[in-house]
Amino acid sequence: MKRTPGHIESVCETIWAVARRLDGNVVAPSDFAHLASRWTVQRAFSELIECGLLMRLARGIYVAPHYNRTFDIVLPPAPEFVVDSLRARGEKIFPHGAATANFLGLTTQ
Repeated sequence: MKRTPGHIESVCETIWAVARRLDGNVVAPSDFAHLASRWTVQRAFSELIECGLLMRLARGIYVAPHYNRTFDIVLPPAPEFVVDSLRARGEKIFPHGAATANFLGLTTQ
């Protein structure tokens, strides 16, 4: 694949368009492996993070944050929404032991 000066920029635009359309669902670099080389996709994700258009939740898991105009701040999505999105991708998510104990009423911490 021939590299052009705007190649990373076009990959960035494609990733941003998909992430914005997913409305808070997580995206991963592996979702865009068909666009370019691994390095180019990783670099595009890095640039989107630097611009504030994507947030890194964990290694290889990114999300488009929500902008609150009232308070002029960037907000991450609700944890429940992220968990649902990861489960939809086939990830196995389990609550931490302390959260489970709290949910069952065994502790109030």
